[in-house]
Amino acid sequence: MRYFSLLCLCIVSILGNSCSQSDAYKLRTFHASPNLGAFNLVVDDKEHANELSYGDVTDYKTVDKEILDYKGYDEQQDLIFAISHTFSKEGNYTLAVAGQSDNLDFIIIDDETVDLDSNKVAMRFWNGVQSSPAYDIYVTLPETNLNETSIDFSNFDYATASTYLKLSSGNYRIRITEPGSTVITVADETLSFSAGKVYTFALIEKAGGGTPYQLVMLDDD
Repeated sequence: MRYFSLLCLCIVSILGNSCSQSDAYKLRTFHASPNLGAFNLVVDDKEHANELSYGDVTDYKTVDKEILDYKGYDEQQDLIFAISHTFSKEGNYTLAVAGQSDNLDFIIIDDETVDLDSNKVAMRFWNGVQSSPAYDIYVTLPETNLNETSIDFSNFDYATASTYLKLSSGNYRIRITEPGSTVITVADETLSFSAGKVYTFALIEKAGGGTPYQLVMLDDD
Protein backbone atom coordinates (compact mmCIF):
# COMPACT_ATOMS: atom_id res chain seq x y z
CA MET A 1 0.00 0.00 0.00
CA ARG A 2 2.87 2.37 0.73
CA TYR A 3 4.35 1.67 -2.70
CA PHE A 4 1.01 2.43 -4.38
CA SER A 5 0.76 5.80 -2.61
CA LEU A 6 4.21 6.87 -3.76
CA LEU A 7 3.44 5.82 -7.31
CA CYS A 8 0.26 7.89 -7.34
CA LEU A 9 2.17 10.99 -6.21
CA CYS A 10 4.68 10.55 -9.01
CA ILE A 11 1.95 10.25 -11.64
CA VAL A 12 0.16 13.36 -10.38
CA SER A 13 3.42 15.33 -10.46
CA ILE A 14 4.19 14.25 -14.03
CA LEU A 15 0.72 15.32 -15.15
CA GLY A 16 1.34 18.79 -13.72
CA ASN A 17 -1.45 18.53 -11.20
CA SER A 18 0.51 18.41 -7.97
CA CYS A 19 -0.34 20.46 -4.90
CA SER A 20 2.68 22.66 -5.55
CA GLN A 21 2.00 25.94 -7.40
CA SER A 22 5.64 26.58 -8.27
CA ASP A 23 4.78 27.99 -11.72
CA ALA A 24 1.91 30.17 -10.53
CA TYR A 25 3.99 33.31 -9.92
CA LYS A 26 6.85 34.69 -11.99
CA LEU A 27 8.80 37.77 -10.97
CA ARG A 28 11.38 40.03 -12.56
CA THR A 29 13.05 43.06 -10.98
CA PHE A 30 13.69 46.45 -12.61
CA HIS A 31 16.21 48.93 -11.17
CA ALA A 32 14.61 52.38 -11.57
CA SER A 33 16.21 54.39 -8.75
CA PRO A 34 18.60 56.87 -10.42
CA ASN A 35 20.94 57.45 -7.48
CA LEU A 36 20.93 53.94 -6.00
CA GLY A 37 23.95 51.84 -6.87
CA ALA A 38 23.88 48.31 -8.16
CA PHE A 39 22.29 45.91 -5.72
CA ASN A 40 21.82 42.23 -5.08
CA LEU A 41 18.30 40.97 -4.40
CA VAL A 42 17.39 37.94 -2.32
CA VAL A 43 13.81 36.66 -2.46
CA ASP A 44 12.89 34.23 0.32
CA ASP A 45 16.59 33.45 0.91
CA LYS A 46 17.21 32.71 -2.79
CA GLU A 47 19.32 34.94 -5.01
CA HIS A 48 17.11 36.74 -7.51
CA ALA A 49 19.41 39.47 -8.88
CA ASN A 50 23.17 39.94 -8.77
CA GLU A 51 24.67 43.43 -9.14
CA LEU A 52 21.55 44.80 -10.84
CA SER A 53 22.47 48.19 -12.27
CA TYR A 54 20.29 51.22 -12.92
CA GLY A 55 18.03 50.75 -15.92
CA ASP A 56 18.53 46.97 -16.03
CA VAL A 57 15.93 44.26 -15.54
CA THR A 58 16.23 40.59 -14.62
CA ASP A 59 14.62 37.72 -16.49
CA TYR A 60 11.38 36.35 -15.12
CA LYS A 61 12.02 33.82 -12.38
CA THR A 62 9.51 31.44 -10.85
CA VAL A 63 8.65 31.94 -7.18
CA ASP A 64 6.77 29.24 -5.35
CA LYS A 65 4.32 31.12 -3.15
CA GLU A 66 2.21 34.27 -3.05
CA ILE A 67 3.81 35.87 0.05
CA LEU A 68 7.44 36.91 -0.48
CA ASP A 69 10.18 38.57 1.52
CA TYR A 70 12.63 40.74 -0.42
CA LYS A 71 16.04 41.89 0.80
CA GLY A 72 18.35 44.18 -1.15
CA TYR A 73 22.07 44.40 -0.47
CA ASP A 74 24.74 46.74 -1.80
CA GLU A 75 28.09 45.61 -3.15
CA GLN A 76 29.48 45.45 0.39
CA GLN A 77 26.59 43.16 1.34
CA ASP A 78 25.07 45.79 3.64
CA LEU A 79 21.28 45.62 3.81
CA ILE A 80 19.61 48.42 1.82
CA PHE A 81 15.97 47.42 2.12
CA ALA A 82 13.72 44.64 3.37
CA ILE A 83 10.06 44.40 2.34
CA SER A 84 7.28 41.83 2.06
CA HIS A 85 4.57 41.49 -0.55
CA THR A 86 1.50 39.33 -1.09
CA PHE A 87 0.34 38.63 -4.64
CA SER A 88 -3.39 38.98 -5.16
CA LYS A 89 -3.51 36.47 -8.02
CA GLU A 90 -1.33 34.18 -10.10
CA GLY A 91 0.62 35.62 -13.02
CA ASN A 92 3.76 37.46 -14.09
CA TYR A 93 4.93 40.55 -12.21
CA THR A 94 7.64 43.21 -12.27
CA LEU A 95 9.08 44.60 -9.04
CA ALA A 96 10.28 48.14 -9.81
CA VAL A 97 12.69 49.60 -7.27
CA ALA A 98 12.16 53.33 -7.86
CA GLY A 99 12.43 56.73 -6.22
CA GLN A 100 15.49 58.23 -4.57
CA SER A 101 17.93 56.12 -2.58
CA ASP A 102 16.84 57.76 0.69
CA ASN A 103 13.13 57.43 -0.19
CA LEU A 104 12.71 54.23 -2.17
CA ASP A 105 9.42 53.03 -3.60
CA PHE A 106 8.72 49.38 -4.30
CA ILE A 107 6.12 49.06 -7.04
CA ILE A 108 4.60 45.78 -8.17
CA ILE A 109 3.43 45.92 -11.80
CA ASP A 110 1.00 43.28 -13.06
CA ASP A 111 2.37 41.98 -16.38
CA GLU A 112 -0.98 40.80 -17.60
CA THR A 113 -1.39 38.32 -20.45
CA VAL A 114 -2.06 39.99 -23.79
CA ASP A 115 -3.91 38.26 -26.64
CA LEU A 116 -2.50 39.39 -29.99
CA ASP A 117 -3.35 38.79 -33.61
CA SER A 118 -0.44 37.42 -35.61
CA ASN A 119 0.31 40.80 -37.25
CA LYS A 120 0.04 42.94 -34.12
CA VAL A 121 2.40 44.34 -31.51
CA ALA A 122 1.42 45.51 -28.02
CA MET A 123 3.06 48.17 -25.89
CA ARG A 124 2.32 49.97 -22.64
CA PHE A 125 4.09 52.62 -20.58
CA TRP A 126 5.21 52.97 -16.99
CA ASN A 127 6.35 56.22 -15.36
CA GLY A 128 9.35 55.85 -13.09
CA VAL A 129 10.10 59.58 -12.64
CA GLN A 130 9.23 60.31 -9.02
CA SER A 131 8.68 64.07 -9.29
CA SER A 132 7.01 64.15 -12.69
CA PRO A 133 3.69 65.68 -13.71
CA ALA A 134 1.07 63.53 -15.45
CA TYR A 135 2.53 63.41 -18.94
CA ASP A 136 0.80 62.80 -22.29
CA ILE A 137 1.85 59.95 -24.60
CA TYR A 138 1.59 59.81 -28.38
CA VAL A 139 2.39 56.72 -30.46
CA THR A 140 2.28 57.64 -34.14
CA LEU A 141 3.78 57.01 -37.54
CA PRO A 142 7.21 58.68 -37.66
CA GLU A 143 6.21 61.82 -39.62
CA THR A 144 2.90 62.52 -37.87
CA ASN A 145 2.35 66.08 -36.63
CA LEU A 146 1.13 65.95 -33.03
CA ASN A 147 -1.26 68.82 -33.70
CA GLU A 148 -3.04 66.56 -36.20
CA THR A 149 -3.52 63.51 -34.00
CA SER A 150 -4.96 62.57 -30.62
CA ILE A 151 -3.31 61.59 -27.34
CA ASP A 152 -2.99 57.85 -26.81
CA PHE A 153 -2.53 58.09 -23.04
CA SER A 154 -2.99 61.06 -20.71
CA ASN A 155 -2.51 61.42 -16.94
CA PHE A 156 0.69 59.36 -17.18
CA ASP A 157 1.61 59.85 -13.53
CA TYR A 158 4.46 58.50 -11.43
CA ALA A 159 4.34 54.77 -10.65
CA THR A 160 1.37 54.16 -12.95
CA ALA A 161 1.25 51.77 -15.89
CA SER A 162 -0.94 52.39 -18.91
CA THR A 163 -3.08 49.78 -20.59
CA TYR A 164 -1.62 47.98 -23.59
CA LEU A 165 -1.89 49.65 -26.98
CA LYS A 166 -2.20 47.16 -29.85
CA LEU A 167 -0.91 48.19 -33.28
CA SER A 168 0.09 46.59 -36.56
CA SER A 169 3.79 45.77 -36.74
CA GLY A 170 5.99 48.47 -38.25
CA ASN A 171 7.80 51.70 -37.38
CA TYR A 172 6.37 53.99 -34.73
CA ARG A 173 7.44 57.18 -33.03
CA ILE A 174 6.85 57.46 -29.29
CA ARG A 175 6.61 60.98 -27.89
CA ILE A 176 5.97 61.82 -24.24
CA THR A 177 5.09 65.46 -23.65
CA GLU A 178 4.35 67.87 -20.87
CA PRO A 179 0.63 67.85 -20.01
CA GLY A 180 -1.38 69.66 -22.68
CA SER A 181 1.67 70.40 -24.85
CA THR A 182 2.51 69.08 -28.31
CA VAL A 183 5.88 70.84 -28.34
CA ILE A 184 7.68 70.19 -25.05
CA THR A 185 8.77 66.56 -25.21
CA VAL A 186 10.50 64.65 -22.42
CA ALA A 187 11.08 61.57 -24.59
CA ASP A 188 11.13 61.03 -28.35
CA GLU A 189 12.01 57.63 -29.85
CA THR A 190 11.36 56.05 -33.27
CA LEU A 191 11.51 52.26 -33.24
CA SER A 192 10.70 49.26 -35.41
CA PHE A 193 8.33 46.67 -33.95
CA SER A 194 7.97 43.04 -35.01
CA ALA A 195 4.64 41.24 -34.96
CA GLY A 196 3.75 39.16 -31.94
CA LYS A 197 5.84 41.09 -29.41
CA VAL A 198 4.68 42.67 -26.15
CA TYR A 199 6.62 45.50 -24.48
CA THR A 200 6.60 47.80 -21.48
CA PHE A 201 8.36 51.13 -21.95
CA ALA A 202 9.63 52.57 -18.68
CA LEU A 203 10.29 56.31 -18.47
CA ILE A 204 13.20 56.94 -16.09
CA GLU A 205 15.69 59.69 -15.30
CA LYS A 206 19.30 59.76 -16.39
CA ALA A 207 21.74 57.97 -14.10
CA GLY A 208 22.20 60.13 -11.00
CA GLY A 209 18.83 61.83 -11.53
CA GLY A 210 17.29 64.55 -13.64
CA THR A 211 17.00 65.09 -17.38
CA PRO A 212 17.34 64.01 -20.10
CA TYR A 213 14.90 61.22 -19.39
CA GLN A 214 15.19 57.88 -21.13
CA LEU A 215 12.80 55.19 -22.30
CA VAL A 216 13.82 51.65 -21.37
CA MET A 217 12.16 48.88 -23.39
CA LEU A 218 11.23 45.81 -21.35
CA ASP A 219 10.29 42.63 -23.19
CA ASP A 220 7.09 41.26 -21.63
CA ASP A 221 7.09 37.96 -23.56
